Amino acid sequence: MNHKTIQTAFFLVLLIGALVMVFFVVKPFIGSLVLAFTLAVIFHPLYKQLRKALNNQRSLASLLTILIILIVVLAPLAALSIQVFQEGKDFYFNTLARGEVTLEILDRIPLPDEWRYNVTEYLEQGLVWLLEHLGVVFSSVARVVFNLFISLIALYFLFKQGGELKARLVSFSPLSDKFDVDIINRLQNTVSSVIKGVIVVAIVQALLAGVGFTIFGIPSPALWAMLAMLAAFVPGVGTALVMVPAVLYLFFTGHTGAAIGLTIWGALAVGLIDNFLSPMLVGRGTKIHSFLILLSVLGGLALFGPLGFLLGPLLISFLFALLDIYPVLILREHSHNHELQP
Repeated sequence: MNHKTIQTAFFLVLLIGALVMVFFVVKPFIGSLVLAFTLAVIFHPLYKQLRKALNNQRSLASLLTILIILIVVLAPLAALSIQVFQEGKDFYFNTLARGEVTLEILDRIPLPDEWRYNVTEYLEQGLVWLLEHLGVVFSSVARVVFNLFISLIALYFLFKQGGELKARLVSFSPLSDKFDVDIINRLQNTVSSVIKGVIVVAIVQALLAGVGFTIFGIPSPALWAMLAMLAAFVPGVGTALVMVPAVLYLFFTGHTGAAIGLTIWGALAVGLIDNFLSPMLVGRGTKIHSFLILLSVLGGLALFGPLGFLLGPLLISFLFALLDIYPVLILREHSHNHELQP
């Protein structure tokens, strides 16, 4: 083994050791970085428009974009999450904890006793699971605020210096620059497609469902809106899993007008939003089946906690982007090498 080989091996050991140590240093903030990356991908078009309008002032454009995100996205979602947690907690302690394993909506619908027991049992387990994961978020308000602060700082630099970071990653990669740029672009398109085309649509549908539940008198509207958001990921059925029982509840409690109104609201405002909103939000990213998105959201929540709501879809987006690149990068290279062989 010559001196150059020893030098290279020693350098690689130092590099791997440094990477491992840095990973443990930033590990507590991975959730904040994931949130920052997701928001950067989603709102990059807005940042570009503001930057253009402000004569290429990147710092000011970054700050204004973050301010808009805080006002339009994060503040309403935080308020909704707090309301969902409060309604879920009240429902659990006022009903389930007393042994009354029956849901107010389903109790008004004439179902066979066996069906009612199975449905209420599954919904009880789902509610407990939801409260456990939401409870982690609200268990330490100071920690949540601090992590959000870290996310906003990271988001500022992703907006302001994202181009430089992308160029640095390309320079470090052993692949050709063409493949590096292609990989990054495909990842961005895929993440944008999944997050904006599926999760954002589900959130908008849940917000509209919650408005309908509030207007037409459904108890605990924020809680049922959260369930409607999860149901929106179920292919072929979507928010109807929650809207139909709500309409039946109103009908069997004698509120026929409200039932008709909620039916119209669910069909128009909630049901058709996917047809109008998805084409505007989805770019050229890889299409991923909504059932896989549902599994990634639920599995991500189970594996990573509240962070999994974003991290699960991000991981599956990363996988599909790599699968999309595989025929171009690996198979083409293999075919090229095979042609060069005598």
